[in-house]
Amino acid sequence: YALVAGFDIGFVAPTLVAGIPQRAPFVAITADGVVRTDAPDGFDVELRRDGAVLEAFTIDRHDAAIPTPYYPLGFSVDEPGDYEVVMAGTDTGVGFAVGAHDEIGLVQVGDALRPVDTPTFDDARGVDPICTQVPEPCPYHEVTLTEALASGRPTVFLISTPGFCQTDICGPVLALLVEELGSDPEVSVVHSEVYTNPNEIDPASGQSATTEAIGAYGLTYEPSLYVADATGTVTARLEFTWDRTELTTALTTL
Repeated sequence: YALVAGFDIGFVAPTLVAGIPQRAPFVAITADGVVRTDAPDGFDVELRRDGAVLEAFTIDRHDAAIPTPYYPLGFSVDEPGDYEVVMAGTDTGVGFAVGAHDEIGLVQVGDALRPVDTPTFDDARGVDPICTQVPEPCPYHEVTLTEALASGRPTVFLISTPGFCQTDICGPVLALLVEELGSDPEVSVVHSEVYTNPNEIDPASGQSATTEAIGAYGLTYEPSLYVADATGTVTARLEFTWDRTELTTALTTL
């Protein structure tokens, strides 16, 4: 097996930040590039910079209630720069960039959630559809994110397009959130789509316009999940892919 990045490696624009604990999911592939559901339970890896080993880790397989296994690495580095994760006993690794917190516009653990007037069932705010989950929209469009943050309750905010990757990850992680939280009156849960109308393509860019949440959170990828306490401070953050186990752990920070 070889490991490949299940996240944006960030050489154009870093998505990982120095000085704050980070999470980078990897995917195991075979020599012919196939992702196998019977991949090993874990891998021993080394975090390196300029060829020097900084720390060794064992990354465990996660696949609870999702279709594709992955291996999340939790780590922290003090300085921005280029790093590499190498499978132990080899010299083949995955390179990625780490940036400075004040230069990256992504919300981190310890930051405040950013209020956004996300679409609701009562006011779609020009987003159509407000939820691409099928056959019915998810229940997390009753209030805007701005209203949720003003409620005095903990908040969970998910950005994903379930209708466009129903069996990959955006659909499964939304389904997991519904299973785990349902309509818990003690928690404000808000889901935002990525596109204002996925069926409308801008001829100039060849892409659909994105929702206000994408700009406010500085995202170039999905899905993203933020868990925040009653003050709106982020206590956990999951991105790119996660399973029931990681979701449950993140929700315990509520």
